[in-house]
Amino acid sequence: RNKYGEIARLNAAWGVQTNSFAAIDPKLVADQTEKGVFAPAIDKTTYLEDLFIRHMKSVAEAVHAVDPTIGIGQGAASFGNIVPEVLAHTDTIIPYIGPLDIELARALPHKWVGETIGIYGGKKVPDAMGRRQVWHGLFTGCNFSWFWSACIAGLQGDLTTNPGRSGVMLESYREVTRGPGALLLRGQRLNDGIAILHSRSSGHMTPHAQEMSTHATSKGSWQGIIEDLGLQYDYLTSAYIERGDLRKGGVRLLILPYAQALSDREAAEIRTFAEAGGCVLADLRAATFTTSGQPLAQGALDTRFGIARSQERALPVAGPLKIEGLTPEPFT
Repeated sequence: RNKYGEIARLNAAWGVQTNSFAAIDPKLVADQTEKGVFAPAIDKTTYLEDLFIRHMKSVAEAVHAVDPTIGIGQGAASFGNIVPEVLAHTDTIIPYIGPLDIELARALPHKWVGETIGIYGGKKVPDAMGRRQVWHGLFTGCNFSWFWSACIAGLQGDLTTNPGRSGVMLESYREVTRGPGALLLRGQRLNDGIAILHSRSSGHMTPHAQEMSTHATSKGSWQGIIEDLGLQYDYLTSAYIERGDLRKGGVRLLILPYAQALSDREAAEIRTFAEAGGCVLADLRAATFTTSGQPLAQGALDTRFGIARSQERALPVAGPLKIEGLTPEPFT
């Protein structure tokens, strides 16, 4: 009701004929999704995400009203599509160690960002894993770590440090806080002018159109490619692009990772960026859906990429792929 105002507008967007908002139920949403109409499911996901954002905002405001210095956040969690929105109202994010949320958080305003490290089940942490987790946090811009299981198996029965659990990580912490690690803590990350788009709308499309990839998988793949090339990147959000901030300079290459659903404003700003000399690199089906999940007859960036379509929705083709020129003989 808040989004559409009138039931007629919802009916048009959802492709249904209902008499009132009260008539909407989970079965209607599921039925439309089965028919390939994704607006109801996307609206449901957006509502639930917004509900969580409002909850975090309310908690932060209530606590900060008492003491503004207290940090508010949630550990051992992944916020998926809404990392930027959650960090807009909280002070910290502490996701499980991994390549996505922490890199996205690095590019967003925050007071504290860390990783939840440890291992389940009271098992011994392999030395390599223990050392990697701490250093991974340092290299991804963390300023603290949260070892969630210190009270469970990080300590021995006599409350001394368990060498196989927290002990191996504490050794790495000592390394990080002195010598080269201390220098890195105070270092400034270089920027090579590469930006990856984090698209909440494209994340919403993933459950409904993931024949080739997912938005998250594609982001992780691009991160790996860029890092293997020895280059640095940052993330940009849809809001950043819609504000026209691409025009401020600093970005030379914009990567669209399985960014299937872009707003009209986003697409227009990306076209302007390309026309001004910026480079835009996309992998699969860029800007081929509206933010409500409706397929476009012509993708919003098709002309810029020189793409002609024979059908609305591009689907993968099964069969052998022959690549010539990379090896003496064609590779299939």
